[in-house]
Amino acid sequence: MFEGVQIAIGIAGAIASFFLGVGLAIGGWIGRARRVMWIGAGLALVGVLIGLLVFVFIQQVDRDHAWETKDHEEKAKNSPEVERLRWIEHADVIADFRQNVEQKRDTRFVTVYGLSFATEFQGLEDTPEIQQLVKKHGSRRLESGSDVFSSSLEMQLTHQITQYARRYNSLLLGYLEHEK
Repeated sequence: MFEGVQIAIGIAGAIASFFLGVGLAIGGWIGRARRVMWIGAGLALVGVLIGLLVFVFIQQVDRDHAWETKDHEEKAKNSPEVERLRWIEHADVIADFRQNVEQKRDTRFVTVYGLSFATEFQGLEDTPEIQQLVKKHGSRRLESGSDVFSSSLEMQLTHQITQYARRYNSLLLGYLEHEK
């Protein structure tokens, strides 16, 4: 964030210096004031140099950030946060549904981290009837991390878990309505 502000100030300074210098140089040339003309040309040159320095700085920041990001993502692949979520890579929602509901008679809805009914119970509408069903059958929480991600892989796995929960709860809702 701070680097972005510095870059913006540097670019603005370079542009302002360049145009001020060009304006003074033209004004000095028109008015035959050689000293003003040379000062203006010098300011324009300073503006160009500042612009080049800012450009080089931006390139270096981008290069450093790319390496930091790549290094961070490499480390994140084996982080404890990601390891807790890797179960989704081998999950089969249909097989899990059959095992839990049809074989074990476990008709609890699955939940993920959420601050409201709709985000906690993926795939279910927030209606009194559905809330009553959830109260009657209960729920079990999936290992789904949190809403603060330390890497893009963690975000991707969490999204897959949310999709899994949405599909599982939709299957369960259909099953319960069919069993009525």
